[in-house]
Amino acid sequence: MNTTDNFLEVLSERVRLNPDSHLFLSLAEEYKKHQRIEDAIDTLAEGLRKNPSFIPARVKLALWYAESNMPAEAIREAEKVLAIQSDNVNALKIIFRIAKDLGDNEKALQQAKTILSLRPYDEETRSYLQNNQVQSADLSSPNRTDSTGEELNLADPLSSVDTPKNLHQELRQTEILIEQGRFREASMLCNLILSDYPRDRKALQRKEEISSLLSLIRKKTEAVIEKLEYLKQTLINRVFHTTQ
Repeated sequence: MNTTDNFLEVLSERVRLNPDSHLFLSLAEEYKKHQRIEDAIDTLAEGLRKNPSFIPARVKLALWYAESNMPAEAIREAEKVLAIQSDNVNALKIIFRIAKDLGDNEKALQQAKTILSLRPYDEETRSYLQNNQVQSADLSSPNRTDSTGEELNLADPLSSVDTPKNLHQELRQTEILIEQGRFREASMLCNLILSDYPRDRKALQRKEEISSLLSLIRKKTEAVIEKLEYLKQTLINRVFHTTQ
């Protein structure tokens, strides 16, 4: 058994022993990384049956369905995401791209307008609307207003309105994962959060915290390995001198 198979087996066993955990997303990612897309999709679908509100996994499932030329399934999963989190840009984009590819311009335009209202700097949807000659203030103004009517300066890469409730929940989930020592999952979840909210200060800060923590862990691990190597060499030398 090679290293990859062994790692997948260990990860699969952890998922089996903790069926209510979110670790199934990591297992699915590993399957995908090794070109086992069917296993990846099956793992996500099974995990979501036990964790139906785990948004990052459902977004992934929708995306992988889309990449596997299964548009109906992709739209179904994306719509489930939007039923819980109506401002999830990744889910909106999946539906937008599928509608565009299928020639459903009406639906594509609707999704593009929604995306642009949430992410005014999104070039893909802006370009699509311009190419379809959509006349809208959204296409010309570099600034937007929040729900109170106060203008947001998008020239500031970190500008943002108050953190949405669902983002608070996902950031809290990263804290829980860190507390449980599941640093890789915390990092993956943080990356997914930032794909939806790339300008949010709290999400960016959390990513920096996780990166610093992982760096510290790596340094400690290297130090432990160095000490073990030293002890190993010391024992070898003692055995050698004893047998002389």
